[in-house]
Amino acid sequence: MNQLLQHQMVQRQRQRKARLRKSILQVERIARVVFVWACGIGLLYGAYMAIFTHDFFRVSTVVIRGDLQRLDEATIRDRAGVAVGDHLFRLSMRDIQARLQEEPWIREVAVRRKLPNTIWIFVIEYDAAAIVYGDAFFLTDAEGHIFKQASLEELGDLPILSGIDDMTIDQQGVRRSTELLQLLDVYHLFDRHPLSEHFGCSEIVRERYGHISIVTDQPAVRFRLGEHPSRAQLDRLYTVLSALTSTGRTVSAIDLFMERKVVVRYDT
Repeated sequence: MNQLLQHQMVQRQRQRKARLRKSILQVERIARVVFVWACGIGLLYGAYMAIFTHDFFRVSTVVIRGDLQRLDEATIRDRAGVAVGDHLFRLSMRDIQARLQEEPWIREVAVRRKLPNTIWIFVIEYDAAAIVYGDAFFLTDAEGHIFKQASLEELGDLPILSGIDDMTIDQQGVRRSTELLQLLDVYHLFDRHPLSEHFGCSEIVRERYGHISIVTDQPAVRFRLGEHPSRAQLDRLYTVLSALTSTGRTVSAIDLFMERKVVVRYDT
């Protein structure tokens, strides 16, 4: 009987030791995991402090790239709102880009960080192709994007597009118009024709019933082309004008919207 009790006591002691070793191993594993996490957090905090507080990453240069015609670098820096001494990693590239896109002449812009202390800005400007006349004068590019109201200084020698009635706003907030695109197509058609070597384009007008006229400058002549201006009409017009040069009379208007008839109006 004593041997049986003694054997049971030995077994219980072994079980207690096994449980104790198991508990110690679990504590050691937990301690190792905690140690690794603590080291990782410490490294991350150290990296954060090094990146976001160290003077090494403060902005010293703002580089601006792009074919600038209307804007200068000082204007772009002012719009960007970036100052020398700002911390590179505390600046929001998205916010800088949003501020720059408030400038009407900027069509596209990209902003990047360049380590260790540079902000890089690339700008694409709008290229004004014509002036749209409605309630006021507006500038449009060749694709029909009306991007700003024109000041007197910005009118320049651009052709005027008038008589547009279907101005709308698309999802990007850009005013667009199928009538405007049609007038731009007419302008490009005229600009590529030999007529443009003799007559400058002053205005393209969308008149009543959708008829389109080109008004030239120096001399001022109105060419009425109808609803669907074409290269063939401009070729006919070129032929007519060549024949009229021998008359010595001053032409005020030429109507070509009738298929088989050309009407010439002279100054009285």
